[in-house]
Amino acid sequence: TFRWAASAGIVCSQYPAYGIWRANARAEQSRPLRLIAQAETVLITRRGLGCDAVLMPPGGAEFARSLSAGETLSQASLRAARSAGDFRLDQVLGLLLRQNAFASSRNKV
Repeated sequence: TFRWAASAGIVCSQYPAYGIWRANARAEQSRPLRLIAQAETVLITRRGLGCDAVLMPPGGAEFARSLSAGETLSQASLRAARSAGDFRLDQVLGLLLRQNAFASSRNKV
């Protein structure tokens, strides 16, 4: 099982929150902003003294919530696959590990 890092969080928005944030994070805006009206889920983690925001793949939020609730990797994967048909375990787990979203992990007996 995995324990969620205190400095990590997930924002689920019915709007393109990540696209809006990225557009405003750039120093210069050379062309008009074009967004697709769609829901977006964002993983927010701390990197040193800064904050990092990454767009979550399909099923990522469900997978992360399941893991942080104490479900096993297998249980969380099944739940995420049911919520999003195009869920890819390698993609989502890799992202969570790269972004240091977990404080620790342990085997469940």
